[in-house]
Amino acid sequence: MRRWFRLHRLPLSPGGLILAVAVSLVVFGPSPGGDALAQKLNFGSGDSNQPIEIFADKGIEWQQENLIFIARGNARAVRGAVTVYADELRAYYREKADGGTDIWRLDANGKVRIKTQGETAYGDNAIYQVDKKILVLKGRKVRLVAGNDEITANRQLEYWENKQMAVARGNAFAVRENKRLRADVLAAYFRTDRKGEN
Repeated sequence: MRRWFRLHRLPLSPGGLILAVAVSLVVFGPSPGGDALAQKLNFGSGDSNQPIEIFADKGIEWQQENLIFIARGNARAVRGAVTVYADELRAYYREKADGGTDIWRLDANGKVRIKTQGETAYGDNAIYQVDKKILVLKGRKVRLVAGNDEITANRQLEYWENKQMAVARGNAFAVRENKRLRADVLAAYFRTDRKGEN
């Protein structure tokens, strides 16, 4: 049986459970169109007021004492045009003084796939640190596909939103058409033009 929840930004009241995984973690916002590898990945930004829908074949567990929500079994988190797929999703939250909650970290474990309008990233595990705006995708073969462009590595892919930087570690390859670039570590820095585009 498939279970799903529509999650909104709501406070948790002491009198009852309001399943409010206000996943302001901004599940890896969509990327604008254009030349795929030349633009920033933009996994960290988006409309934080837009609800996230969580689907899981085996349900969603709330570990109130540990401040964690866990979605298991073919888990999927959807916000707008962005979808995160994994065997398991874990949302770590903290309680705010006003009674609400803030998600500070999202873990995706097992057969991870992160899909936006322009890119799809693959790995075994992913961690998104919301406050630092850092995404780390790990696995034996991590891969980012954007149109005809592809970046692969055998350790991890990182995206540092505040630094406007992406890093592929471990026998990293970048492929565009018939051009190839290989190094143990590849780093890409993003910048905007006069129009504010990447």
